[in-house]
Amino acid sequence: QAVALTGYNSLTYTVLISVKKPDGTLISTGSDRWFSNSLPATGTYSVVVQFTGGTLTGDFTLYYVAGGEGVSSGTMTSGTNATGSMAGDEMKSYELTAAAGQYLMVQVGAAWNSHIRVFKPDGTYWGGSTTGRIDGALATAGTYIVVVYAANPSSTGAFTIYPLLGGGSVSEAKPLESGVPITNVSFDANQLRSYQFEGFANRGVRVHTGDFGANAHIWIFKPDGSYYWSQTANRIDVTLPATPASGTWTVAITTPNLGTTGT
Repeated sequence: QAVALTGYNSLTYTVLISVKKPDGTLISTGSDRWFSNSLPATGTYSVVVQFTGGTLTGDFTLYYVAGGEGVSSGTMTSGTNATGSMAGDEMKSYELTAAAGQYLMVQVGAAWNSHIRVFKPDGTYWGGSTTGRIDGALATAGTYIVVVYAANPSSTGAFTIYPLLGGGSVSEAKPLESGVPITNVSFDANQLRSYQFEGFANRGVRVHTGDFGANAHIWIFKPDGSYYWSQTANRIDVTLPATPASGTWTVAITTPNLGTTGT
């Protein structure tokens, strides 16, 4: 099972977090945060919290997320942005239900760099990122847990999470129409926008992002939600495969890096 713990106090002391196995032996101690991608044994663990220095006192908050268990912030849906505000060294956790083979993209926009961790439906670790964005194919159907927190324990403030599942709901209600440009589309830092179009077997598809000011990353997903193609060059030019014969395809467009914005 994967586990994440973070601790915070308003007096800016470091919160030391120590975790002991069910047999009482120490696994390790972390400063303000403690993570395990795979706990070593089944049973009841002990968590010891203390401040640096023997005489320091004050309030603290401990945040805890375990794979396959409860979350702090409810359900996340493909194509629907999740917004909120992060307190010092807080973790926000969400559930996201996916089918086997769907491709997952999660990006976080904030004034600070964010970290992401994802747990599988069985509670084990799927992957993590220190760049505010993560993506990959999901091998198992079920409910995943997405955990977001700031890279720096003292970073606070508003954030927006942009989730997308290939073949799922998209952020933009208007579908792409051949030959019809979509203009004046603005991108905030690390934003992800997603669209749908009706595609047919063996036909060519070209998507350009025009005057973006930086190379956009363009992704295309099949109707079943699996990955088909991506490119970082403000344009993508592909031929759709013979199978599936037709269906609703997904296009995702992202900024090339965390700080890029534009129209």
